[in-house]
Amino acid sequence: MASDAGRALGKGGLILAALTVALSACAAPEPGPTRPVGVVVLPEAGAEGRTPYAEQAPVEIQDPNDLCHAKPLQWLVGRDRSEIPVPVDLTNRRVACTTCPRTEAHSPYLLNILYDAGSNRVTEVSCG
Repeated sequence: MASDAGRALGKGGLILAALTVALSACAAPEPGPTRPVGVVVLPEAGAEGRTPYAEQAPVEIQDPNDLCHAKPLQWLVGRDRSEIPVPVDLTNRRVACTTCPRTEAHSPYLLNILYDAGSNRVTEVSCG
């Protein structure tokens, strides 16, 4: 019976069938259900009525008007420009002197860090 199947498929067909069976055995299993992103599940309160999260510092909510994240970098104002942290992604950051020519393009996502060319001190951190 196996020889009848072998004659019907031919040598190439048998190899293809064997490869199909082998590859289907290697297929990755389907992932199980996951928790939706952004959902935080807090544990039940303990005997003291406090959760483990009660000891953590409160999380600062991001200002919806601060799309370029300028507020966390306000500490730079008055500091030397060498203290400006280098980001991983430079596409939405502009560091320039206050007297340097800049484009007039405006984007609420563009972070501007301006410094005085004479003193090298940061004068402004803003969006735009």
